[in-house]
Amino acid sequence: MLDGLAFLPTQLVNEGMAHLRTLAPEALMSVVDYFDATYVTGTYRTVMSEGKMRFRAVPPRFPPSVWNVSTATINGDARTNNVCESMNCGFRQLVGHSHPSMWKVLECVQKDNAMVKADAHMHRSGQSVTRKRKKATIAHQCRLKRLCEKLENKQLRLPKFLASIGNCMRLI
Repeated sequence: MLDGLAFLPTQLVNEGMAHLRTLAPEALMSVVDYFDATYVTGTYRTVMSEGKMRFRAVPPRFPPSVWNVSTATINGDARTNNVCESMNCGFRQLVGHSHPSMWKVLECVQKDNAMVKADAHMHRSGQSVTRKRKKATIAHQCRLKRLCEKLENKQLRLPKFLASIGNCMRLI
């Protein structure tokens, strides 16, 4: 359910992390601690000052403002910050296997170049260059958006939201 934190509004991420700590089995506490220190609340460091040991808060390496996708999900924006992700996925599908020969890669680069040129020509001539999206992907996006909106409108409580997001997420 750690993935559900990404869909919480940033002001609720700490509360969501606290809730997940209560649910996590002892065997996973090291993972939860790592995630909390790296992505949510940060850590504390000891500092010697004037002969006294003090604790200094160190912010998380990647704060929620960097990885949170709640607003993007509600607005229907892209949730990834990697603009090359779809290109890499498309090229991987074009190549068709994991370890292609140099000639196969060259052939696929030429095919990809031809497709990009065709898209650019269509764009210049005023035609739309929309890609077909799978029905399952559209339904998944709608489910995530609906859950985020229900939480925002207080129709869904945080524990149920995190459980629902966890059930909704899929690994590709």
